[in-house]
Amino acid sequence: MKIVLIGAGAMGCLLHQQLQSRHQVQFLPKATTPLASLHQNYSFMDLHGSRKDLSLHYVQVEQLKQADVIICALKAYQMRPAVDYIQPYLHSDCPLILLHNGMGVLQQIRSVLAPDQLIGLMLSTQGARRHRPDFVQHTGQGQWQLGNYQNLTEQCPAIQLLIEDLGNCSWHDDIRTRQWTKLAINSVINPLTAIYDILNGELAKVQYQSRMAMLVDEIVAQADYAEITLDKEALTNTIEQVIRQTAQNSSSMREDILAGRCSEIDYINGYILQCSQQSKIEAPQNQLCVTQIKALEQQNKRA
Repeated sequence: MKIVLIGAGAMGCLLHQQLQSRHQVQFLPKATTPLASLHQNYSFMDLHGSRKDLSLHYVQVEQLKQADVIICALKAYQMRPAVDYIQPYLHSDCPLILLHNGMGVLQQIRSVLAPDQLIGLMLSTQGARRHRPDFVQHTGQGQWQLGNYQNLTEQCPAIQLLIEDLGNCSWHDDIRTRQWTKLAINSVINPLTAIYDILNGELAKVQYQSRMAMLVDEIVAQADYAEITLDKEALTNTIEQVIRQTAQNSSSMREDILAGRCSEIDYINGYILQCSQQSKIEAPQNQLCVTQIKALEQQNKRA
């Protein structure tokens, strides 16, 4: 199967490492990236500490018509520009799989894609970190979860092969509920670790519990309005479990802030605020998170 990956970050490289032995896996570089500057290989460290050098192969955008499946593993705010770039070269029966944090991306891209385009969603609980452009580490065993965004079914041949060959990968008809659950986890852990500049495990301390609980209350209320049932106690337990399991991890939002990059706050707590505007149910703690993260982003721009 011909697989094209868009996004050579930690998740893109993890997908490449897990699929490259069975399939022809190529990356689509940015339109503005000179070919001479592209890395030809990278070092991958697995969960056991073993390192292996893997070769990178690239495809030109005109060759997307030959792809059997395209996986976009990008920041949420990078999705619309990427889809604008590839849209003229897509064929509708090639699944376009989106792997990103937060919610709101589908609403942004659906208008530029054909009504019959196959669009899927991929969620991940895998842990991976790109230490350098040429060094990626698999930091935590997790799962890949696939579901439908538009017109896609589990019977699609490309989906069947991904489920079979990716490992720890499964199809979920209730992917929207699972996406809301992940949104809730990210809406608590990501902004608070960035605001307080702490590793995930620090959130288990008592001084953060009140703010975490208020965030959970607001998210459950917005999900309920969207006809998604999230059990408050179960969600709280899940968040606490993730905090324990990723205690030594630095959240992606904290890493973005520390590196002076734009964060995905608009698609995480910002999405909760969009829901709040529709539901007329206030979400002051989510608003505070957005305000504080935006202030940190501006502070980094001035530095």
